[in-house]
Amino acid sequence: MFFDVAAAVLAASIAHLVVALALDPSWTILPGLLLGWVVIDFCSGLVHMLLDFVPMPARMRMDLLYFARDRHSPEYRRLREEILGSVGPFWRIAFNFKYHHPRPNALGRRNLRELCADTLFFAALPWSLTLNVVVAVSPPPAWVIAAGVSTVIGALFIQYFHATLHRREPPAFVAAMRRLGLLMTPEAHQRHHDVQDNSFAIIAGWTNPPLDRIFRALVAAGLCRAENLEPPRSEATRHLATVRQRSIAMDGDD
Repeated sequence: MFFDVAAAVLAASIAHLVVALALDPSWTILPGLLLGWVVIDFCSGLVHMLLDFVPMPARMRMDLLYFARDRHSPEYRRLREEILGSVGPFWRIAFNFKYHHPRPNALGRRNLRELCADTLFFAALPWSLTLNVVVAVSPPPAWVIAAGVSTVIGALFIQYFHATLHRREPPAFVAAMRRLGLLMTPEAHQRHHDVQDNSFAIIAGWTNPPLDRIFRALVAAGLCRAENLEPPRSEATRHLATVRQRSIAMDGDD
């Protein structure tokens, strides 16, 4: 219910921004949309980098899910609901990023609501409502509004676009956006799964060159450490083999 209400509010919010653009048509709208797409592509890479390498607190017991051998049992599903339901959106998204690296097909099977819930509540909707206030109080140039709309849409669908990179058949509109270069291809994204030290952007991939340089600087500063790609182990999982290096998922993983 909350998701549906928030989605309706976001749709109304974006409609307000589109009306503002329609009332002040300008040739700068298209460059503004592209600028916003560049910004959200860059932000997607920074967030991806952070979530891949942020150390997860041991008290959250994420290792019980990450290293679980049987992920199809009712017990596992109950444990997953218990653990992920007790942490905030940041840690849920961080876990999903870490979890999907050895099991990329798992992300591709998530539905739209699962993929967009956290980004709707904690990114797209607050940012869109902020833009509504700015437009109402002191309307900025059309290109700024257009860039804002573009970033809102990208922020909402960031995990959805990411998930489509791990599906055999993408939706028709995603395939069309890939042909236009607005979304990256699975082949381009696979470079990140082969070695997790490059290609962090997960929307268009346009900003990967500067993101790769930023990552190398963070590694040199000791801020991105390979051991943080997995949750810390407890006694229950200390004996289990690592799964991080498995880059090709089995079709049965979820």
